[in-house]
Amino acid sequence: MELTTKLLRRFKGGQMEHQTRDKGRPFIHRGEIKAIKIKGRGGPARAMLEIQFVWLAKGEGFPSAVKRWIRITPTTYREYVVDLTVFEASDSHIALKPLLGSERLVLRSKKGDLLDPSEVQGL
Repeated sequence: MELTTKLLRRFKGGQMEHQTRDKGRPFIHRGEIKAIKIKGRGGPARAMLEIQFVWLAKGEGFPSAVKRWIRITPTTYREYVVDLTVFEASDSHIALKPLLGSERLVLRSKKGDLLDPSEVQGL
C-alpha cells in the first residue's frame, strides 16, 4: 500500500498512537491529528510523512497497563516514507513500522478506537 496525502486525509481529526517497547526507554504517546501529509521533493526516497497535533499525551505505566495519560507538548512527527512498512490496514486504522527499531505507529480515523481527551490530565 502506497502512503499518499490523499489516503491519509481520512485520519485528520482522528488520532495517532506511537509506541516502543525498547528496554530502557519504553513509551506510548497518543494525540489528535491536526494535519497529516506526505511532504518533500526529490522523489519517493525523500518523501516524508508529517503529522501535526492538536494535543499529545504520554501514557504513564507503559509497557504494562497505562495508569494515566498526561498532556505533553505537541511536536511534529516526521519519518521518511521509504523507511515505513504498512503491516496492518482497515477502514478505521493503518499500522506502520519503521524499518529500524521497535517503534510502532497506528493512525486511527475518527471512527477508530480513540483516547477520550477528557481522560488526559492537563488538557
